[in-house]
Amino acid sequence: MPRGILVKIGKCKYCRLKKPLAESHLIPRAIFEMHGVDGEVVMVTSRMVGFTGRQRKYPLLCVECERSLSGDGEDWTIPLLADRQGGFPLYDLLTRVPPDCADSDVAGYAVVRNPDINVQKLTHFALGIFWKASVHSWRGGEVEDLIELGPYSDEIRMFLRGEGPFPKHVALAVGVLPKPVRQLSFSEPYHGTSGAFRNFFFYLPGIIFSLSVGNRIGDVKESCFYSNALHPIIVSDIADDIQGVMEKVAKNARFSKRLIDEVRSRGLR
Repeated sequence: MPRGILVKIGKCKYCRLKKPLAESHLIPRAIFEMHGVDGEVVMVTSRMVGFTGRQRKYPLLCVECERSLSGDGEDWTIPLLADRQGGFPLYDLLTRVPPDCADSDVAGYAVVRNPDINVQKLTHFALGIFWKASVHSWRGGEVEDLIELGPYSDEIRMFLRGEGPFPKHVALAVGVLPKPVRQLSFSEPYHGTSGAFRNFFFYLPGIIFSLSVGNRIGDVKESCFYSNALHPIIVSDIADDIQGVMEKVAKNARFSKRLIDEVRSRGLR
């Protein structure tokens, strides 16, 4: 069965052909279904922090491209996220192999030595979400794209479709939290810092993805999860840092009463 509900005829942002378009989701629908509470997750945006079952969706892609994005990354990655029962399958897979370096509470893993981690699918998943955020606003009444990747947006699209190499001036970093994961909320992609290059993030339970773009990324490129032949992943308990960043993103947002009650009753972060 095709994924998504057919909405209208239009130009698919992914293949750029005129086709019947389906309801595309910024954060994959399966995350709500597999990792939510009664179909809801804790979402952090600049406007709202709280439980929500409302999924950002828009007729962005055709059915075939929806299926491609799901099969090329989402279906492999989503079941590996941390859950409310204390499980974290990706961490379990990652730590089956000893770290290549460790210092205090930080450990570095060369995924090239771990056949259980699918580098291509994890990369495709992360870049797929960053890319979708760069080609639509995902916010009612607004026209500006959620994040601005400039010319790198199309380079990423071509890589995702297998029509081009991994972009030269793009670096993806993957950070994993150790178990038990305290930070179980989600965030949409957001603009972190600007300087010599631009930096973007999004967080899903247990994993933070960072994307750096610009022709002056320099040494950052050397630690790129995809481009570096070792495919490095850092494991560190950065829950407090993630919490601080999310608080910055949501500094003017409204906090739901239900979330406040949940935090108080269960001690969630």
